[in-house]
Amino acid sequence: MSKLFILDNNRGFTLIEAIISLGILTIGVIALFSTQTSSIRGNYSASRVTSMANWGSDEVEQVISEDFANIISKDPVNVSGDNKYTVSRAITDNSPVNNIKQVVVTVTNVKDGKQVVLQYYRANESAM
Repeated sequence: MSKLFILDNNRGFTLIEAIISLGILTIGVIALFSTQTSSIRGNYSASRVTSMANWGSDEVEQVISEDFANIISKDPVNVSGDNKYTVSRAITDNSPVNNIKQVVVTVTNVKDGKQVVLQYYRANESAM
């Protein structure tokens, strides 16, 4: 009768198994960090666009509060204290119909040139 030898291998992990598992863990952690990095970049970009939209909304509110006859175009003006954004507005009279002014407010990020453009129509209430 032949003897069966049963290996008693309950001593734990081998060095190769530990290195392979450490490599797999490292790949997972790197993937997690790259996801976090792109998330931070996306949040920063969204924050800049939100700031630009707020500056543009402020300019539109100023146009709303002005008398219709006094609404004029403005050259780019630095609006933020840290010189990040400029705001300009272009006014087109009688567009698209008479007694309407088309107001186009453009907010530009000075650093990278990205823009947010807001378009608004203002009616002459006294002519109606």
